[in-house]
Amino acid sequence: RRLVHGPRLSADAAALAVAAHANRAEALLRLRDPRAALLECRAALLLDPAHEKCRARVLRADAMIARGDVSE
Repeated sequence: RRLVHGPRLSADAAALAVAAHANRAEALLRLRDPRAALLECRAALLLDPAHEKCRARVLRADAMIARGDVSE
């Protein structure tokens, strides 16, 4: 089931969604799946464009992709 984030999302729910996406992104980076991590970061940053951890994770994911450091 896919969650749709929209204007009816409360501030608390949005904060939880951002945290969930950010945590999934970190886990995916540790599993060497930077492309999936980028998708999670994109979802988090749509809700909170200033989320520093996700901004840093985007840079890490881009660097991993550039190096070819991805799981097969």
